[in-house]
Amino acid sequence: MRKKIAYCFCFLVLLVLIIVLAKSYICSRETDELVKIYYIGGVVSGIFAFGAFFVAVWANRTQNKTGNLQRFETTFFNMLNLQQQITNDLVFHENVSDDENETQKHQEIQGRELFRYFWEGLYLRSMSEEEQEDTFGYEDNPLAYRNGLKGIIEDFGSEEYDYQKIPSYFDHYFRHLYTIVKFVHNADFLTWEEKYKYTSIVRATLSRYELVWIYYNCIYGAGIKKFKPLVEEYSLLKNIRENLLALSKENKEILSSKNKIASSKKRFSYTDYEFYLTNEKGDTNRYHISAFYNKQELNKGKDLIKEWTDFLNE
Repeated sequence: MRKKIAYCFCFLVLLVLIIVLAKSYICSRETDELVKIYYIGGVVSGIFAFGAFFVAVWANRTQNKTGNLQRFETTFFNMLNLQQQITNDLVFHENVSDDENETQKHQEIQGRELFRYFWEGLYLRSMSEEEQEDTFGYEDNPLAYRNGLKGIIEDFGSEEYDYQKIPSYFDHYFRHLYTIVKFVHNADFLTWEEKYKYTSIVRATLSRYELVWIYYNCIYGAGIKKFKPLVEEYSLLKNIRENLLALSKENKEILSSKNKIASSKKRFSYTDYEFYLTNEKGDTNRYHISAFYNKQELNKGKDLIKEWTDFLNE
């Protein structure tokens, strides 16, 4: 856009100079052709001087942007490599029971697999206030355990995200990922389209379960205020698989109260996905559709919101 404006400006200046030159030549009172030619030469020299000055300024700006871009890309890809290293270094150790031999065996989960394991596999106990004391008098109620944070959220509610210690395992991961996206966002010499290109590279490195954790970190966790607006700005959750999300206890109760459990399973994802969609920007409790749909696809998100709203109000 800026280049087009600059080219148009140069063209207009050149056109005006040509018109002035032609008019001066035609209307000149000088009868000596040689004087007219000298006059024309002076004007043409001015045009070339202006052109040379403009080219020098433009070349300097281009050179500055090229230098800025080289420094930016060096830092960006170094940060991206560090993010991958942080992900690979994630490790969790635990002892699990071997029922056949009645022994304990050591288990190590590392890297990206940890996102899946914490979400669907790790045996977790509900930590919400209502579940801390067992009505039967047992110190540790077996009914309060579920597989993964997903199962805990589905049966005991979204507040479990704050109560559980598991999300804090990824604090370093989330902080650095946010720093990368913010670094791109603050690069003022880049156009929005260029920023989107670089954040798309970040998005391409994220696994399906990483996207799930980013989703809940920005709707339940520490990412609500700062990270969520950037997620929406650059459609970082565009590739998320809705079926991997949980259906929190609160949202399940809404469907149950409207007797829409069965129909929701047939028509929608039967997860939190539709519940937390909105077309209103700045809503901290829900995601703007731009988090999942780029500019060319926003109408799909709007249609889904309308279909979901109509479904709940039927």
